[in-house]
Amino acid sequence: MNAYDMPTSLMVGGVEQPIRSGWRVAIDIFTMYADPDFDSEMKAVGLVKMIYPNWRDIPPEAIPEAIEKACEFLDGGKKANKKKGPRLVDWEADAPLIVPAVNAVAGMDIRRDPGIHWWTVLGWYMSIENSLFSSVLRIRKKRAEGMPLDKQEKDWYRHNHELVDLKSRYTK
Repeated sequence: MNAYDMPTSLMVGGVEQPIRSGWRVAIDIFTMYADPDFDSEMKAVGLVKMIYPNWRDIPPEAIPEAIEKACEFLDGGKKANKKKGPRLVDWEADAPLIVPAVNAVAGMDIRRDPGIHWWTVLGWYMSIENSLFSSVLRIRKKRAEGMPLDKQEKDWYRHNHELVDLKSRYTK
């Protein structure tokens, strides 16, 4: 995939498969993946059904490639990183922080257009700075990496820990 393109289909098993490329689908997939009630097989099936409108046309032997290509698409066109780092974002719980920060960068309310291409929203997301969300992320990252917080960050965290601390999710 080319970062300059806005793909609306992915090559799977030698066949161009249309995809749902809007940002809401991507967020729904991330939310599903964070749900502990879904096992890895359910997540894989959900990913394929959510991103490929014609998922029934994908031959069973091409499903692993379909999953790999979908993950690459969700990662902005980069090969998916197999190494997991600390969880810094909860797309569902952080939505009240993420949406205003993205809106500020986009200069519009993205909720009015769920069809905006995921890569456009991802670009806006990666451009977020000087926002409540960026402060939360900075402190989460430092804490996850065992880095010390400075005096101001410690004080801010003490007053805002409910925004910083990600809640653990458990199966029903």
